[in-house]
Amino acid sequence: MGWLLPALESYCHDEAMFLKFYTYLKRFFTAALYFNYLAAYLIIGLFRKRVLLLNYTALARHLGCRMTSASLIRLIQQKGGSVVFPFPLIYGKYKLNALPAASGIDLFAENYLKKNILFGFLVAICDVVVLNGEGNIYEYADWKNGIVPVELLLQAYIAKKKYNKKVLITNHSFDFIRNSGGSFREYIQLIYPQLDALIVRDRRSYDRLMELGISQVSLSADAAFLTSYSTDVRRRDHLMKKIGVRKEYAVIFLKTNVAEIPEVNLSGMIKLIKNTLNQEVILMPTTDSESIFLRNFRREAKVVDFNYSIRDLLDFLARASFVVSGRFHYCIFSVLARAPFLPFKSNTDKIEGLVDELGYPLRTMDFLRYNEPEMLANFNYLLKNRQSLRELLGGRIPYMQELASKNIPEAFP
Repeated sequence: MGWLLPALESYCHDEAMFLKFYTYLKRFFTAALYFNYLAAYLIIGLFRKRVLLLNYTALARHLGCRMTSASLIRLIQQKGGSVVFPFPLIYGKYKLNALPAASGIDLFAENYLKKNILFGFLVAICDVVVLNGEGNIYEYADWKNGIVPVELLLQAYIAKKKYNKKVLITNHSFDFIRNSGGSFREYIQLIYPQLDALIVRDRRSYDRLMELGISQVSLSADAAFLTSYSTDVRRRDHLMKKIGVRKEYAVIFLKTNVAEIPEVNLSGMIKLIKNTLNQEVILMPTTDSESIFLRNFRREAKVVDFNYSIRDLLDFLARASFVVSGRFHYCIFSVLARAPFLPFKSNTDKIEGLVDELGYPLRTMDFLRYNEPEMLANFNYLLKNRQSLRELLGGRIPYMQELASKNIPEAFP
């Protein structure tokens, strides 16, 4: 509504009149917004289940986040639902001095609803609430700067306890690795058993939840496996030309906690690939923090920023000699592109879970521990067995996509 300000300033004679008129206009547009949602509620509800998708990540720059949410929306539509509103998590919007004890969750929920009226309204008009679990529920959070994991749990709790909606957490990896504090564990043990379904994307998460006595858990694969992709021969070298690659190349993706990586370790890896294997090295940051981290490496390798589509990326990976990745979704993209990859540890063991499910012959390495002989042996294995690894990955894609389709149950709640 910023375009209204100049017009209002010329019309109103004093500041008080201006603010009063502007407030009325804001209320009008807010009411119109609510009316639109109510209309959608009435119309869509005649034919399909109305779904509120929480932790909608398709607005992110990170291609993995974008493809995951886009795939979930398509899957919901295929299973008989319609997303009335995709609700993104606004990181850092809700702040606390300390995490409240789980015993005070009802008061916590009431205060949250007072500050997030739109959220309560959207839950009320939907039939089903689907929370895109990703890795957000176990990541580390500084409670003073935003309560990402607990806010997601709180949203699920409110939808179930306050509004009695069908609630499922899907596309989820679960661990206590980074949030082992008593209060957070209490939230998990209080909220998870009340939900209608928990659908996790790796067997390690499945086993952990079963050990906690949570029975309504089932196994899937990450929704990013449902990314539609078919090679267009005419565009196959589009990104390659744009980057200026003139010989065989290897692609490196980093990891979530990029600041943990010793620069000397990454520099050693680049030199090994360039000097020993005679491969050009392409560094591909996936977040702003990674772009900043890689500024010091622009003389050692080509650094490619975000200006490419998912099709360009998959075509580019398909032509790579091999891929190195500590990024979960970019390991998945390597699989979809049938690109042999060397997996590295991420912030949790979700990549290990992916490797297990694929039956992939290489184990994860660690950016924090530079072991040149082992790394060189793995790189040589990738180059020597490139074709057989491509066939292995290609053969596993249908199975992983079938698993990924289970992120939304066939009998949609």
